[in-house]
Amino acid sequence: MQISSGDIFNENIKVSIIKQIKDFLKKFLKIDGLDESTDTKISKNLINSNLELARFIQEVKDNKIDDAKINRDNYLRDIKNVLKMLEDYEGSFFNKNQKLLETKNYLVAQNNSILKLLLAAFDDKRITESKIPLSVLLMSQKKGLDFINENIWQTDKENKVYRGRLDIASEGRYTCLVNSFTSNILPTKTYLNKDPSFLINNTQFFKEGSYPISIEYESLKITEVANLKIENIRELEIKGLGRGSYELSFNTEDIKSFLIVVFTNRKININNFGELLSNSLGENITFDYILPGDKVNANYEKNFFIDPISGENYYLYFIILEPYSTSLNEEVLKNLLIERNLEESDLNFYCVKTEERKKEVDKIEATKISNVEYKVKLPKNSSSKFLLFNQSYHDDWQAFSESNGEKLEHFRSGYGNAWYLPDNHDNEIKIVFSRQDLIIKNIFLSSILFFGLLFVFINKIKK
Repeated sequence: MQISSGDIFNENIKVSIIKQIKDFLKKFLKIDGLDESTDTKISKNLINSNLELARFIQEVKDNKIDDAKINRDNYLRDIKNVLKMLEDYEGSFFNKNQKLLETKNYLVAQNNSILKLLLAAFDDKRITESKIPLSVLLMSQKKGLDFINENIWQTDKENKVYRGRLDIASEGRYTCLVNSFTSNILPTKTYLNKDPSFLINNTQFFKEGSYPISIEYESLKITEVANLKIENIRELEIKGLGRGSYELSFNTEDIKSFLIVVFTNRKININNFGELLSNSLGENITFDYILPGDKVNANYEKNFFIDPISGENYYLYFIILEPYSTSLNEEVLKNLLIERNLEESDLNFYCVKTEERKKEVDKIEATKISNVEYKVKLPKNSSSKFLLFNQSYHDDWQAFSESNGEKLEHFRSGYGNAWYLPDNHDNEIKIVFSRQDLIIKNIFLSSILFFGLLFVFINKIKK
């Protein structure tokens, strides 16, 4: 909070003379940014690369090839700096992974922009001359994405390996488990990093810190067909789909006709398919098509998410429209597969710290002298604090140190007896029922008194 008689806004945006001098010296001496973290430098270079790419695309569209090449070189410089900083990154594993993910998002978006520009080049003669700088950009982006994909820590759906992070708050032994919240995903193996030899079994010792975790899993195959023949329209009924994400895939190398793929939650009359399709697009229908001879994508892959009503069936249609048919023979789709995709909420990996109990090398030795007396020998260097005795609790049960006769503190433990063992306690303990001693003494005294009185009585009779 501040109090001022002048214009607060103008005062706040005014730059002091001292700051102006500092900024000038930083720029003049080229020391600006030396105190910035690597994370900040990476982010700034990515932002600058976006600006340079936007300028490049505009220069290309305006057919200013020389200016476009300058922007292209600036863009390549920024991306090169980012990749170099990522390669030399000295921060934590997961901090680096965060910057890898950030860079990947930028490169993927930038790659899409270049591809759109490249497609436009085929229709726009002004852009044709820029094919060389475009190809250089694509090669640079591919190199960057290859580096990131080799180092980034994220789920590998192709090889069915879930990548996660385990945070350990304190050093100790932990019991680790993996739960699957769907019957369609089955975890099979859990290990540290990417090395299957570092298996995480039920109990594991961890130091404080964060660990990269890999979980291999198997996904349920809903539908699998090695060879699916299609003459004109082919219908497949898909049963047993629960809520979740799925992938449809098949090989497209041998397709010779324009193929339409439709996935819907209601049966369609195949005799009147064209009209129904045109009237029903957008209503519970996933629609796609495949161009014949597409060698770039040899495998068709389509991901979709459904949230069906209980017991609802789905239908998959493959259609070859007659006007577009280029083959007299039937089409054959190879290796058609529908399987469940892994979602973040499907697997739950967690570790619970287990208390370590010190194990005594030797066992307790107890010798019964009588029903009212026991001798106990404790293990050497025993760290135990209490001695438990499973006889019905009574105040007259007492325990003593054999060496010095010290009486131990007695208390109830459930229905039994217990004694507190002080530090540096004796290893040999004697347990006795103290009332029994009193009874024996009383009997002994009573016997002496009885026999004494008896002796006096007999002498009187004789006299």
